Amino acid sequence: MSLPTKSAGLEADVFDFADRISSFRTVGELFGALAKSYAKAGVDYFLFVRGARIEETIVGGVGHRGDMEAYFPRRSYDYDPVIPAAVKAMAPVAWSEVAAGPRLDPRQKRIYRDHAAAGMREGLCIPMVGAGRSMIIANCGGYDVDTSVRVRASMHAMALYANYAVGKLSGGRRPEKPALTEREKDCLLWIAKGKTDWEIGCILGIGESTVHWYVEGAKRKMGTATRMQAVVEAIYDAVILP
Repeated sequence: MSLPTKSAGLEADVFDFADRISSFRTVGELFGALAKSYAKAGVDYFLFVRGARIEETIVGGVGHRGDMEAYFPRRSYDYDPVIPAAVKAMAPVAWSEVAAGPRLDPRQKRIYRDHAAAGMREGLCIPMVGAGRSMIIANCGGYDVDTSVRVRASMHAMALYANYAVGKLSGGRRPEKPALTEREKDCLLWIAKGKTDWEIGCILGIGESTVHWYVEGAKRKMGTATRMQAVVEAIYDAVILP
């Protein structure tokens, strides 16, 4: 059975985006490529924000800055419930999943009514950890956004690549590459290839719990919150080569 078109297209884009990441000369060029890929999932607008305030925008995605401020009202970031939900999960969260919650107050409900009125009926909020453990949020919206598991994973991975590249393009210094052991590298490499801890254990001839221990060790050394972030950063820094 073939994968849905949006899913298959984005999965192919992830590694292509990773291969091209060092060739982008400006932040605008980088996010232009990201916007083109995100559009395959139905994303019409996206915004990268440091913390929870639009004043600290890293870059606007599709459209001009004025458009982004119109579609993502400045004050909404102070109380938009999808942001803490995504930060808590450390994984992409769909707007509809949060909008359906019973504990939203009137102004929180109004956020999603405003989005829908602007033509954005669905979206994904993607959390990432930036330099100095700062939180970076990618908020993506559109008329018909695909929020399937595979699409979320692909958009998350591409956002992480973009986040790491922004610092370099903006002139920021990245920390030195972590000194991972060969086992830690092996485990991250097989995670990049989609293997579970149990499958990696079979391949390497070690226990599933031992694989988990190596992965957690790599995460600590790299200062990442999730294994996906560890894999993306390791690939970006050429610590592992998938």
